[in-house]
Amino acid sequence: QLHRNLISDRFLDDWLHHSLRLHDLGRAYMLRYECRTLRDSTDIEQAISKLMQAIRATPETSSLRWQYLVTLGDAYRVRYEYMEQQGDMDRALECYSEALHNFPPPNTCRVRALTCLGRLLFKYAHTTGDLQLYDESIVHFKEAAEARYGFAHDRLNAAIHWATLFHGELDCELGFRQQRLEQALEGYQYAIELLGPAASIGLSAKSRLAHLYSIPKSLARDAASCAISLAEMSPRREEEYRGRAVELLDQGRAILWSQASQLRADIGTLRERY
Repeated sequence: QLHRNLISDRFLDDWLHHSLRLHDLGRAYMLRYECRTLRDSTDIEQAISKLMQAIRATPETSSLRWQYLVTLGDAYRVRYEYMEQQGDMDRALECYSEALHNFPPPNTCRVRALTCLGRLLFKYAHTTGDLQLYDESIVHFKEAAEARYGFAHDRLNAAIHWATLFHGELDCELGFRQQRLEQALEGYQYAIELLGPAASIGLSAKSRLAHLYSIPKSLARDAASCAISLAEMSPRREEEYRGRAVELLDQGRAILWSQASQLRADIGTLRERY
């Protein structure tokens, strides 16, 4: 029995570390492809190859398999965005959908999968002009932002993508433009509300600083800009939207300054002791 346990533990250690290395290598190739000015298609091909190997090396009973599948979906999405091969869009959609199926609530990994699927559906809607897909993407962003079982930073990331994507998507008729701005404003509201929890709950000063740097510096300003644009489009609700602009700007800046002041307090304690 002891011999069997040792063999089992060795097997677990082998596939776990092997699959993690393949996943991290594949993700590194993907990020290099995405971040380079002069992109080498070999990078994204290697990324997809390594991620598929990681998935094949992982037992179906492990949740890591579905996390790897989300990253593979990201790789297909990235290749679609730069090479525009329709098959990549379909493959990414399959990856995200299968991962979501295997991440029922309250699995924390579900939030990232929902966000990725929301981004993909938005891109698909923008490419095809299918307005129904915009609504479907919002359903996924909203579920991710509201998922109390998820990590606050993941929920904030979903809300930021929701807001910024719909705020930037304005090349449409006036009626749809107003609708897009209203949808973006809802996303901004979620993002501002999640700023505090995402930057403070149970985090060290170093982690809070990293999270603050990851938040767009213009988030509160963009939220106010969105509300002001709606005020200009809706004379009957102008006062309401201008009031929301002030509230969002004040709330967002107050949270960020509060976190920054706490970091300065930590440095002050260090100065007193050393």
